[in-house]
Amino acid sequence: MKSIFEMEERELVYTAVLIFLSLGMIALVGDFTHYYWFEIEICYGVSVGPIFEEALKGGALMLLFVILLHSLPNSRDRLTSKEAWLVGGALAGLGFGLSEDWTTYSFSTARVVPTLNHSAWTALVGLGIWTYMDAGVRWNVGKVGIPFAIAAVSHMVWNYHAYLVGKGEEDIVLSALSWAMTFAALVVVWRTELKFQQGS
Repeated sequence: MKSIFEMEERELVYTAVLIFLSLGMIALVGDFTHYYWFEIEICYGVSVGPIFEEALKGGALMLLFVILLHSLPNSRDRLTSKEAWLVGGALAGLGFGLSEDWTTYSFSTARVVPTLNHSAWTALVGLGIWTYMDAGVRWNVGKVGIPFAIAAVSHMVWNYHAYLVGKGEEDIVLSALSWAMTFAALVVVWRTELKFQQGS
């Protein structure tokens, strides 16, 4: 079966819209739970917020790449590469992290690490979207779902670490665990897909 990137333009747009809408639904559910289920803001910020944010960033990345694929048809090979999705995800996460930090917190250099976290999490989501789209197997949700889930859980662990730091309790283990989860997943997804491509 051909990869999604090899589909006709109409099929590609249809599939991209489905992925975008799926991630958008996750984001809407996250936003709904924020306003109606969580009366304590910390519960949302630590647990539901990361799911909402990763879905939002993944959906924006998907939309950006579909627009670029239509606007720059001669760049199709570059835009459908694993590297493009990794870097695109990292840049989308960086942009989100900077805007979140500057609008919610401050222009402080202490916000550099959380901003880099957003880059890593969205790079992982971008790789997940790429593996799903490149696999050639329709509806293999695990290809995008597992990296997305790892990014969201790593984000939750980091948020809990930040919550504890805000209460005056330093917990370096949670900080290290969040980074270890993210980068281990990035390496595993990257290497798994590399072995899959070399084997076929």
